[in-house]
Amino acid sequence: MKIYRIEKSETLEEIARRHGTTVDRLLDDNMHIETGEHGDVLLINVGAASPCSPGSHSDATPTTYIVKPADTYKKIAHALNIPEHELRELNNNEHLFIGKQLVKKLNPKSSD
Repeated sequence: MKIYRIEKSETLEEIARRHGTTVDRLLDDNMHIETGEHGDVLLINVGAASPCSPGSHSDATPTTYIVKPADTYKKIAHALNIPEHELRELNNNEHLFIGKQLVKKLNPKSSD
């Protein structure tokens, strides 16, 4: 999986085609979005053999968090040891609900 921020005037169809997936798959993997607007953050499921464009996050792995009962951005950020504002920004400050998939951050892959 990789993290991708939608650029101005991009469509989900273009993004899906570019990353070798479908719009339905993008929507299934990103229940936090409805239409895919400029600035939205997507998780894109890419195969191990998928090519990465220059400047992509090929050297990092996105991590996610599933919202549980009584979670708040503040509680989640504290538990993940990341700034609350960063967590909110990665997730477009969207409303939380149980089962919502949040983007936590990029974790560098181990070089070991």
